[in-house]
Amino acid sequence: MDIIGYMAKLSIPDGGEHPRVKAALLKFFWDKGFYFDVKSCLDEIFSDFTLDRMISLWAGREISVYPEESVSLSEASREILLSVLRNRELSMTASGTGIIGRIYEKSLDGADRKAQGVTYTPEDVCDYVATMLRGKISPDVRFIDPACGCGTFLEIFYDGLIRLMWEDGGEENISTVHERILRENIFGCDSSAYACAVSKITLALKYRHFVLCENIYNIDSLTDLPEELLGTFDIVSSNPPYIGHKTIDKSYRAVISRLYPEVYYNKADISYCFFVTGHRLLREGGILLYISSRYFTQSRYADGLRRFILDSFRIRKVIDFYGSRPFRDTGIDPLIILLSKGAPEGEYTVNTVRFIPSSSGADDILDSPSVEIIKTPVSLIGPEGFNFLSASQLELKRTVEEKSSLRLADVCDLFQGAITGCDRAFVTTADDPAAGECGRKWIKSSCIKRDGIEFRGQYVLYTDSLEDMRSAPNTLKRLEGFRERLSSRRECREGRREWYQLQWGRRPELFDSVKIVFPYKSSDCRFAVDREGYCFSADVYGMVPRREYEEVLDLDRLAMLLNSPIYSRYFFTFAKKLGGTLYEFYPNTVGEMLIPAPDIIRSFRSEEDIIEYFSEG
Repeated sequence: MDIIGYMAKLSIPDGGEHPRVKAALLKFFWDKGFYFDVKSCLDEIFSDFTLDRMISLWAGREISVYPEESVSLSEASREILLSVLRNRELSMTASGTGIIGRIYEKSLDGADRKAQGVTYTPEDVCDYVATMLRGKISPDVRFIDPACGCGTFLEIFYDGLIRLMWEDGGEENISTVHERILRENIFGCDSSAYACAVSKITLALKYRHFVLCENIYNIDSLTDLPEELLGTFDIVSSNPPYIGHKTIDKSYRAVISRLYPEVYYNKADISYCFFVTGHRLLREGGILLYISSRYFTQSRYADGLRRFILDSFRIRKVIDFYGSRPFRDTGIDPLIILLSKGAPEGEYTVNTVRFIPSSSGADDILDSPSVEIIKTPVSLIGPEGFNFLSASQLELKRTVEEKSSLRLADVCDLFQGAITGCDRAFVTTADDPAAGECGRKWIKSSCIKRDGIEFRGQYVLYTDSLEDMRSAPNTLKRLEGFRERLSSRRECREGRREWYQLQWGRRPELFDSVKIVFPYKSSDCRFAVDREGYCFSADVYGMVPRREYEEVLDLDRLAMLLNSPIYSRYFFTFAKKLGGTLYEFYPNTVGEMLIPAPDIIRSFRSEEDIIEYFSEG
């Protein structure tokens, strides 16, 4: 039975704050049996169902880990808990102490998880982090997680240190070592008081004699870090929260922008600031080990962070999951990065372990991983992007760029497709009378193939082309059924669009022109020439020659070049990697591809010609 899933959904209506966590802790005490006599204390626990009561009973004195109002359980809730305690299929006898934190994380609703940036770190990834820390742990090492949550990384460090320090297994020795670790070696910070309480409990449960880790601070480490902690740690390790700019309160964003101007601006992620905080916490030469979204390696608004890393750290190792997603309950594409504090001197090599993802991107990649080892000179990694390239990739990129003279954005204007704001209202089929009034052929990204465009009989009601809606009664009748929904669009509320117009119709002449279209996300290059004047959705981009190149640029030959194996491999040396085998074909990135002059492109008759051109010395 999935104990974590079961306990995370357990219903105890009158159990107070986070009743599932308290139920899990009680079950843990009950099944282990050696902390205190749970059975004789059940009445007291049920009459004061709080974390403090259970921990105080264990400690033999009054302890406060999380203050909350006393909760007296109803008879119904008591019966529910008794059935859980007696259920042997739910036994926690063999469970580690981290199960309490796992149940807490799992029990949070989606809104809370998103607001707090909570991400469940899978066991196999934790094991990988533990392996990377091995050899860097010693009895005198001070460790801190500045966003410790439920203490997952604190537990990893504790387990490594207890193995190292407890050598003879004597009762007195392990008790002494346990207390020393919690007093002197382990520190953590988190803005959630409850998460801090769970961290303290997780660490205390590591041994049956009660010791509370007082070094877990209920603070926001980005804004309230105590001065006495700065520059005192040997290891900083964390899985910082991923919170994008859209979900952060404006006043908090202003504070963070002021405190971290070098890395936090525009559309930056809050996780970027934790690299600066980690640097401030570390001693010179100290180790920073973070799990982070790999987005920062290529994001347009992370150039400040990349510059900070290059100037302030030496990049020791990178574990790039490269589209594989061990965080199976999120859409995050992670990366593990190991840094040492100190401005590097001279050239050095960055070692990268890159996982080869399956098309699903959700395999148990750490069990039987397919990886490649890449060694990249740091001089080839710059603020413009952390592209950890192999020797063959570097050679290919160099070859293409040496034999190309123009950026694609220099010869073409790239643009996004139309945004209707409600496809159900505007997208229809040929048998709809409205399609005969203002319908235009409509394609989605899946319609685009390497050898052409597959039209699937859909039409968009391009109402922006109508001067008077009364000239299209069937269209007006259809859209009236969606009027409330269409009127609620932001542009309509602000008076910038009429309720019956497309949200962003773009310029119609762009769709009318002969153009190349390509999908926003794809596992390979799919550029197709459109001579039918298709309209397309926002998951498709188009490009049209700039005026000065209209007569000399052959779009068919250009599409052939962009679809060639050489250009697929070339583009993937700097394209943003998404989940599984997908890449992002964002115009700003696509436009950076270098291409030969138009007359050379016109000379290509086949892929063999392309290969021959780029193979010439």
